[in-house]
Parts: sequence; C-alpha cells; structure tokens
Amino acid sequence: FKKRFILKIGLADILGLDELVSITEQLSYLAKSINAKLFEICYEEVLRKYNVQNLPHNYCLCSLGKLGGNELNYSSDVDLILFYDFDEQVAGTQKEYHEILSEAAQLFIKSSTEISDRGYIYRVDFRLRPDGKYSPLCKTFSNYAKYYETRGEDWERQMLIKLGYICGSETLYKQFHNFIQQYIYPSSFSSSIKEKIKQMKLNIERQNKEKENVKIFWGGIRDIEFAVQALQLINGGRIKTIRTGNTLRVIPLLYDHKLLNKKEKKIFTDAYIFYRRIEHFLQLMNDTQTHLIPDESDLLHKLSNYAGFTSLKHFREQLKLNREYVRKIYDRILKSEEPELSTIKFSDETKSEKNLKYLRNGTALIEQKEFDSRTIGLFTGIEPQLIKYLKTSFKPDKVLENFVKVIRATKFPSIWYNEFLNKKFFTNFLEVCQTSQKAIDLIATNKPLEEFFLSRKVFTKDVENSPADFRTNEIILIASVQFALGLISAKKVSKLFSSYIEDRLQQISSGMQLQYKYFVGGLGSFGCENMSFSSDIDLIFVAEDVDSLPDIQKDFQNFLSRAKEELKPFDVDCRLRPEGKSSPLVWGIKNYDEYLQKRARVWEFQSLLKLRFVYGNKNLFEQLRKIAIAKVKLLDRAGAQKEIRKMYSSIQQQTVRSSGSSFNIKKDPGGILTIDFILQSICLNDFSLYKKMTGKSLWQILMQLKRIFSEC
Repeated sequence: FKKRFILKIGLADILGLDELVSITEQLSYLAKSINAKLFEICYEEVLRKYNVQNLPHNYCLCSLGKLGGNELNYSSDVDLILFYDFDEQVAGTQKEYHEILSEAAQLFIKSSTEISDRGYIYRVDFRLRPDGKYSPLCKTFSNYAKYYETRGEDWERQMLIKLGYICGSETLYKQFHNFIQQYIYPSSFSSSIKEKIKQMKLNIERQNKEKENVKIFWGGIRDIEFAVQALQLINGGRIKTIRTGNTLRVIPLLYDHKLLNKKEKKIFTDAYIFYRRIEHFLQLMNDTQTHLIPDESDLLHKLSNYAGFTSLKHFREQLKLNREYVRKIYDRILKSEEPELSTIKFSDETKSEKNLKYLRNGTALIEQKEFDSRTIGLFTGIEPQLIKYLKTSFKPDKVLENFVKVIRATKFPSIWYNEFLNKKFFTNFLEVCQTSQKAIDLIATNKPLEEFFLSRKVFTKDVENSPADFRTNEIILIASVQFALGLISAKKVSKLFSSYIEDRLQQISSGMQLQYKYFVGGLGSFGCENMSFSSDIDLIFVAEDVDSLPDIQKDFQNFLSRAKEELKPFDVDCRLRPEGKSSPLVWGIKNYDEYLQKRARVWEFQSLLKLRFVYGNKNLFEQLRKIAIAKVKLLDRAGAQKEIRKMYSSIQQQTVRSSGSSFNIKKDPGGILTIDFILQSICLNDFSLYKKMTGKSLWQILMQLKRIFSEC
C-alpha cells in the first residue's frame, strides 16, 4: 500500500505535476494513515493476547517533527509521542493499563521498523517524549502536563509547534493540544527564546561539519525553520493564526502580520522549496535519508536538471545566493554568530577547542558523555562572558584547562553554571583558573571544598580572627583564592597560615592536659611567620625534665601524629631539634643547654633566630632563648661568618639549577634563601641584634634593620 502511493506521489513530483506543499502533505497523510492503522492493529493484538474487552481507557498517538507539520520527506523519520487518560489494573489480567499500552507501542515499533524482504514501513521514533529515551514509552496526560508545566524547556516549546494527531481518542488529543498552547505560546518568556534557538542552531553547526548538507549548513533548511519558529514562539501568544507546524503555510502568515517583509517572504519560500526538492531527488534516487548534495558530476547534473536548471553553473549560483540570502534574514531575526575565537591567543588551538566543546555540552573527542539540555542552556548564558575573558587573558589555555578540570570533577555541572550567572563570581573563578593552580587542584579533588567555594566562604574576611571555624584545607583554599584575586598580600597569607597553625597546635596541646612543664616552639618559616603554600611546619618540644618522665616521648609522639593529621597537607616535622631525626623527640632544658654549649653548629643558631613560642610554659621558653643568646655572644664572629658562607655554598651546590631564563625564587642566587642568609649573617655578627631579633617575624626583622641602617 505504501509503495503504491509513494510511486504515485513520486511520479507527480518528478514530472512536475504537483507543488511541493501538496507533495509533502500527501506524504504526511499517507504516513499518518499507515501508522494509525498499524498502531490500531498492534493495540488490538495485545488486547486479544490478554483477552481484554471494553476497556474504559483512552489513548492518543501524536506526531511531531515533519510529520506533525504535514511536510514529510520520502525518507523522514516519524517522530511520535503516546499518552493516555488514567492508569489502573486492567480487569481479568495482572497488568496495569500502561503496561498494555507500552506493549502495543513496542510491537508497533518492531512491526514498523523491522526490515523484511520487502523492506520496512517507517522508522518510528519516540525519543522526543518527556524525559527522553530512558523514560517510559507512554505516560498519562496529567504526567505530561505536569512535566511541561514544571520542567519543560524552550527547545520543547519549539518542537511542540508541530504537534499533530495520528490515532486514538480525538477528545484526549484536543485536551492535550489546548493545554499545550499556553506552554508553547506564553504571553512572555522568562528568558530570551531567540538566544536559546540561536544556540541550538549553533551547536548543530558545530557538531555537523558536512559542508554540502542542505538541512543543516548555514543558510539551509534549519535556518529557515528556526527563524520561522522563533517568530512563531515570540508572537504566537498574541497572534493565534500563525500557530501552525507547516513551514510553507506559515511564511505567508508571518508576512501578513508584518513579521516578514515581501522580499523575505519570497526568499524563504523559494529557498525552502529549492532545498526540499533537492532532498526529494536524493531520497527518491537512493531511498535513503540523505541531505548531502553529491560530488559526482553525473548525479549532480541529474539533480540540477530535476531542479529546473539549464546548467550546473546556474544551479550552483542559485544555491550560493539562496544560502547567503537566507542567512542574512536568519541573522536579522536571531542574530546568530560564532564567538570570535580567532582573536583569542591560544597556544594549542586544537586542545582549547576540545576543552570549550566539553564545557558546552560535556562531549570530548572520544567520550560519549553529554550534559542535559538545562546544563547546556546555562552554559549558553555564561559563554559570552567566558569568551570576553579569554580574549584578554595572558593564559587562555590554562583558564580553559582548569575550568574543564573543575567541571569534569563535579557531579552537577549545572550547579556551577547556574552560580556563574553571577558575573562577578564567574570573573573571580576565571581569574583563579588563570593564576592559582593550587586552588583549582583543591576544588577538583575535594568534594567538600567544591561546596565551600560555591558557598562563597572563600571570600570570608579576617579569617585569622576565627581560625577554629575552618579546616586546614579550607584555610589554604581561602588564602590561595584571595591571594590570586589580589584581596590579600603575601604577608597576609604568611600571617594567616602561621596564626591558624598556632591556634591548632594550641588546641592539640591543651587537649592533652599534660601535668609537667614543657613548651612547643616553632622554627623555620612557621617560626618567623614567612609561610608559603608549600612550607613545612618545623617544631621543637622542650621539657623541664625528661629523665623522670618515662612516657614523655610517647606523649609527644601522639602529639606529633595528631598534628600531622589535622594540619594536612602541611608536613609537620621536628628535624631541627638537636642531633636531628635520630635523637629523642623531646629534649630537657638542661640537655639542650649542654648541646648548645658543646656540639651545636652555627646553622643551628641561625635556626634558633626564628624560634617562636607556640604553647606551654613561657618561662621555660624564655630560658632556652636566653641560653641561645648567651651562646651566640661567645661565637667567633669571623668563624661564624665563614661557616654561614660555607653552608650557603653547600646548599647552592645541591640545588638543581633552573633551566633557560626561568628563576627559582626560593633557591637560586639572589632569591629568598639568599635574603634569609644575609639577614641571619647580619644578626649573628652583632650580638645585640641577635638578642633583639630572636623570635621576630621576617617582616619585623626587615623593618627593624631598615630603620637601623637608615639611621646609620
């Protein structure tokens, strides 16, 4: 039956005996008739299978896409949705009605699409139903209504313009059709429907690189359809006469209401007929769903002749003009343009394009993962700001790489994109992507820190005033973000880390409730409040007496273990204690005194210059400080300076030199280590300075020395 009528319609088409609008309508009526009859046969067969009669239920099978608009091709897919009035267990069976109807739908799909020796009937597709291909094949009318009221998206409004009736209850269809009109054509849109349609078309163009595809290339069929549908969606709320799914029939209606001018009406009509006739020729020749203009000259000449052109040159000229004219109108209506990526100074354009593609829809070159339409829509809203930032970025590749790193790590990209609708927050995030790898790595590898960042707690001011409110990783993230954004200085970062660590160590110490005299001291960058993101925490433990306390070493092993755990990722170390890591963890004050008197080397007095009290007995701390100062007073100045130079030279020899023009700001000559040794050398060369500077922060030492030397 189908082939007989396809032959009749196709001959009239090839011989020019009928207009395109009539051809596509006949193809649509044929498809509706066959699909209606086939579905009814399948439905009745399932009812017979379960011996079901006189059902009180109604169902409705509806068409979408080209079939819904009565503009079907010879080889188009048939897009359908199926719903019913209510659900309950069917009398005399163990089945509910939705199971009966779903089984009928599955039999219908199989019967229609399965290839036999006679071919197949139609490729039927139910993927446009609410919630897509993973949802049930059919749901109740109220389920569909609720979906469109609460979760329906703008692309679904556009899709439902072409809703049509196939079979089942016409009353149920009218109910659904009437309900859906308010959804498709609201009086106003909460977001720009033009922007959504424009982005959808842009994504189609990006994902399909076939240059000669009349359906999807710029200036082609999709440009006409999307432009027309945009005008319908925007104006259909007040102009009911333009609510039709047939493109050729709505174009003159848009002209009548001054939504297209006379020239635009003619261009759209002529170009649409031109493109659809190309499709029809290709599909009649090959009986396949193709939209590609052929390369081979023989077939191309036949196509040109079928389309009514006397020469191939004339055909190509008309194709070029149609594309240009259509795109110009499309741009006027939707103003679609690819962001100016060419002006961004990427180091690796291929990789950056891949990263941008992933951010847009979750799809990389190999991966199959795709974001849902809401996520894609949210990114559409932030992409212009991203492109604008990348144009001025000095590391655009790194910005995209880190952006992708965060989005890959999260389960809910839509949450991030939604937060980035706040332009200031988004700009801050991009700046962090550009300048703080530390912050990005923390966010991407730690779920609680992801939530911490999104909550904006990273912008908390004066954190050092309430350190107990935060965990170590949170403090590091706060510092890395705020430093990257220029909200705090390097000095403030050092102060923040030192204050936080001191507070944590004090809490651990007080929690131990030790009954003997001891103190915890800080050395190194922690002691002089010059900590960076990669600093270690150097500690010493000193007690009044260790010989009479058999458990003291165990007590401080526990202390050290807890400190290491709580202060991760900082490394807590006691290697600067006398005799280093092979010696007891806790030293008695008398033992320390003896060590400094007899065995200590100059570098250890350099180290003790940075000694800072953390917790415990302050008098015991002052006692060790005075012992160290007294010993420095007795040092041979020339010998001490020689030892300092020797130590500095040894460190330099052990340091791997930076290659090329790069510079290790800590260890290379002229870096932080050099400054540190100069300051220590000055202080050890002058007993009064050493006494005055012990326990001072690096910043305080610098300022005091500056003042002293300026006075000289």
